[in-house]
Amino acid sequence: MSTDNRPIVPHRRDRLVALAFVAPAFVLIAVFVIWPFLDTARLAFFDVDRRGRVGRFVGWKNVTDVLGSSELHSSIRATAAFVLLTAPVGLVLGLSLAVVAHRPIRGISVFRVVFSSTVVTSGALSAALFTTLLAPTTGVIRYAMQTVHVLGDGESIDLLHDQRWAIVAVAAVTVWTNLGLGFILFSAALLGVPEQLYEAAELDGCGSWARFRRITLPLIRPMTGFAAIAASLNGILSFGQIDLLTKGGPDGRTNVLAYALYQKAFRDHDQAKASVMAMVLIVLCLALGAVQVRIVRGRRDTPAI
Repeated sequence: MSTDNRPIVPHRRDRLVALAFVAPAFVLIAVFVIWPFLDTARLAFFDVDRRGRVGRFVGWKNVTDVLGSSELHSSIRATAAFVLLTAPVGLVLGLSLAVVAHRPIRGISVFRVVFSSTVVTSGALSAALFTTLLAPTTGVIRYAMQTVHVLGDGESIDLLHDQRWAIVAVAAVTVWTNLGLGFILFSAALLGVPEQLYEAAELDGCGSWARFRRITLPLIRPMTGFAAIAASLNGILSFGQIDLLTKGGPDGRTNVLAYALYQKAFRDHDQAKASVMAMVLIVLCLALGAVQVRIVRGRRDTPAI
């Protein structure tokens, strides 16, 4: 019996039906993603007044001015520090909570709801909550620091306006806000790990840590890569909590690139240079995603018991 290996060519009617289903999504992407991106790139090469009216063509002047400015360099440093403070901590906490909630313990469903609840909490609500907790004289954090003798009796500290601790305080708010997403992603990944592998490893004498390191981590690596990208992008694009808590201060310590872009566009009314900063932000996000995807694809380990 002969088999026909020729590729199946879809019928013209099937192609039209497929295009009809894809067309609405493509229109939305074109209107709300592609066109704003191209218009932003165009504004970077023109002189734009305070009312947003496009003037004369200035070439690469805006680009060179922004790339050589100390404001951009300071924002990039603040963004890098902010991502390093939020992404690793968020990944570790999200995975730890998912591992704990994955165990067959009575009443664990209650904790799953609690752990994932922050995913429906807005950044504004989180900022308002932590503004109360971090209040320099009446906040719970102050009393906790006094309890462990970090602060003396009657002593206070304004973490949100301290140059050393402001970025750490905002990072803690960001980690708490995004913790629910990390927990949900890792919980979904753990459900895909076959229980037979754990049983076989236990019969071979592997302990809990060995099973986690040799089975769990390799098999959830794709989700770990996705969660790392999501956590890093959440750090890079953080805006609401910074605007409500510190407004980029003190002394620009929390003035990450996304907030610096907002200030350039709506405080300084410099749409052209804000467009350049937006392009820098887009390039950073794309580069980060490409690097992390490459790392995940390049390390497809199989569990070795």
